Amino acid sequence: MDKLFQPLVKRKPTSNPSGSTSSTGASSAPSRPVAKVVTVTKRIAKAAPPPPPPPIRRPPPPTKAAPSKAGTPSSPAKRKRPSSPAPASSSSSPRAHSSPMPTKKRRAVVADSSESESESDDEQPAPRRRQRSSTRASSPGTADERTTRQSSLDLGGWSVHGVVERNVTSRPLQPGDKQRKPASAKELVMLEIDRYDTYFKDLDDPKNKAFEWDRISPPFVEVLYPGEGSEEFPLLFPKDKDGYAPLSDLMTTIHLILSHFLPLTHSALFGFSPAPLSSSTRSPFAFLSPTPTPASTPPPTAPSAEPPVLRALQKALNRRDGPGFRAALERFNRLLGEMKEQGVVRRHVDGLKGMEESVVRHIGEQCYQRTVGPRVKELSNYTAFSSNVYGEILPPFVSHIIHTTALGPGKTFIDLGSGVGNVVHQVALEAGAEAWGVEQMDAPASMATRQLREAKVRWCMWGVGGGDMRCRLGDMCEEQWVADVLKRADVVLVNNSFTSTLNERLSLLFLDLPDGAQVVSLRPFVPPHFRITDATVHSPTAILQPVKGRYYPGSVSWGDGGGDYYIQKVDRTKLRAYLERHPNGGGGPVRESRRRG
Repeated sequence: MDKLFQPLVKRKPTSNPSGSTSSTGASSAPSRPVAKVVTVTKRIAKAAPPPPPPPIRRPPPPTKAAPSKAGTPSSPAKRKRPSSPAPASSSSSPRAHSSPMPTKKRRAVVADSSESESESDDEQPAPRRRQRSSTRASSPGTADERTTRQSSLDLGGWSVHGVVERNVTSRPLQPGDKQRKPASAKELVMLEIDRYDTYFKDLDDPKNKAFEWDRISPPFVEVLYPGEGSEEFPLLFPKDKDGYAPLSDLMTTIHLILSHFLPLTHSALFGFSPAPLSSSTRSPFAFLSPTPTPASTPPPTAPSAEPPVLRALQKALNRRDGPGFRAALERFNRLLGEMKEQGVVRRHVDGLKGMEESVVRHIGEQCYQRTVGPRVKELSNYTAFSSNVYGEILPPFVSHIIHTTALGPGKTFIDLGSGVGNVVHQVALEAGAEAWGVEQMDAPASMATRQLREAKVRWCMWGVGGGDMRCRLGDMCEEQWVADVLKRADVVLVNNSFTSTLNERLSLLFLDLPDGAQVVSLRPFVPPHFRITDATVHSPTAILQPVKGRYYPGSVSWGDGGGDYYIQKVDRTKLRAYLERHPNGGGGPVRESRRRG
């Protein structure tokens, strides 16, 4: 294959006495196979459409992990406007993208041999390079079609999941939550204002300093949300590529509002047009440059006095035109406000059949950045190789667990070792299940409490709701409320990958689980080749039926590779059958549930 695309080196032909043409001047030299030049035409497949603005970047967890390969220089590079813009999908990708290329002619050297299929100089199609297959959803035409489309994840092996069908309408806040205000992007940036720099300027008046960095009152804009309230975003750029990028957060928020919270007929008024989703454009780990990329391309419309909102926003962003960006955002707020007053947004959200993973992850990132981000260094205070080692199971793996275990409304989930509450929040929002978490370390437990409070208020800003969620500080093996939740739990998550000393204590907890409950763990609780005998009939693992699975790179925070995980289902059928055959098995009655004093 490589030889086909080597550059052709032409030699100046010379005539020999016999009149023939040769690549050498000696006629007596033995003849060699002469390479024939065949001009072939290859149509380059259209590249994937440029992705939308990247999601806000989460600070790397303190545990050992490979550095991100998708980081880019912190200084924003001014981008040229694409010659043929294409609609973007609802998530970005770390893969390079480009505009569709015209047909090119390539020259290939085809050796003369008896095995050649053809020796003519006619144009032949060049061999196509093998393309990675991708799963595409049908182009949505209605709101229902859009809400039921499937999300494909390019994680090296995860199967394609759809949304968990449920009612996503938000519920009224509790009296205590009504008094809480969400932590804004402006407040987050002000905590580390020295780590940010100017991004916009006034192109018409270079002396205008309104968009320059200022320690006391930095430039900011206000963005209206589809639910209740709005949020202030600073018009600044982080000096550190791993820092929080408010402009990326802002553009992603606008894109998700138009793609999931409005009917297509109304989002088109902003210049938004949907695009088919593919595995190459929906990677959940696309931490590209903080400079937002085109969010969408408006469909052809009749000429108007001003360009569509999205086009105006992107143009001002690329040119760093502060007044133009602020004016376009005011138009966005005005149009969205009118649609909210007319009830368009509420009727559309009421008709949604589930929460798209892209929306769930963005809301989760917003909550994490505003509550855990400023205190992330505290998570590194643990004893190495102990049961207190902190690590995170990342959103793609959590989504896989949700669909594999059939979590949904009416189900109960508990995370034994919930850390800062990321998994609890995602399960409650994505699946609509009742989600609990218990954490024995003070710092992560306090962050989890604050993050879930932030989430409840932020859900109302987006106009969505989820299941009840709660994280508490305590010892999972000693707290009575944990035992009470386990008695009705449908799914239990245990991140036991760092130490095996707790496995025996944890296995005793599973005696309280009802039949059909599933225990998801990163290390097996059931030994290999386990059999129920007189010696093991009283073991807690006698009621567990394990199934081994595989998680793929990008699933956990403490490593960049894959690994094994296990789903152990509570099934007492084999145990009961053994006891019927051996009434005195093990010297006494089996203890099917654990009693607490």
